Amino acid sequence: MVLVRAEWVILAILAVALGVVVAGEPMLEITDCELGRFAVGNPGGVGSPAQCAGSTLAFFRFDLLIALAIPVALCLLAAARPRRVVSWAVAAALAGCVLLAVLSLMQSIGPSTTPVTTVYLYLAPVAAGAVELAALHDRIAAAR
Repeated sequence: MVLVRAEWVILAILAVALGVVVAGEPMLEITDCELGRFAVGNPGGVGSPAQCAGSTLAFFRFDLLIALAIPVALCLLAAARPRRVVSWAVAAALAGCVLLAVLSLMQSIGPSTTPVTTVYLYLAPVAAGAVELAALHDRIAAAR
């Protein structure tokens, strides 16, 4: 089980690294503000070219940090409790985060409005790794 724990920690480190990338990305990467579509009068949207060029961290602030901490916490939970059911629950939760991001994009209400949950799309590799790791955990447990 030491191997499984170590791999979950590595996956948590990957989630942190991807979170750093996401926090530094400009808003134009996740909205359509680069097309000149600004959400004037909409408090949830990008309202100016300066906000469009600014980082996602500057736009979402604390909400982004909370959203990015969730996948890291889930991976560390699976490392702390290396049980098959926990591995599959974490894998399902991470896949659910990616699905939430897709649904959030589909439900955006106007130009340059993007909920903070869309950043979970960047964490799709972590979710895929979690599913593979949960399957590996099953194989290791079955071999015992």
